[in-house]
Amino acid sequence: MCYTNNLDSIKAYYTGVLELNIVESWASGVMFEIGDNIIEYFMEDSNPTTFAISIEVNDVDELWNRMRRHTDWVSFDIRDNPWGDRSFGLKDPNGSQIVFFSKY
Repeated sequence: MCYTNNLDSIKAYYTGVLELNIVESWASGVMFEIGDNIIEYFMEDSNPTTFAISIEVNDVDELWNRMRRHTDWVSFDIRDNPWGDRSFGLKDPNGSQIVFFSKY
């Protein structure tokens, strides 16, 4: 569960940039489906929270080709990592780090 002071920007980011579906939405919150999991945000004027998450995908290069046009949200470009995966990172409007990766 996360808190934001701008629920509209969170909704726009997760549906528009990450192309996630909204599971449920109400005046002070929203839930997004991400695979078999849920990301839930609540409106909180004074205490936005951040998180960091890594999400394994089947084809990180294909996803990068779709996501890289959102340059305002890219925290790091696609790269090969010495621990055996390929990844890129995005930040959401709250500043949370979302890393997508595929093992090679």
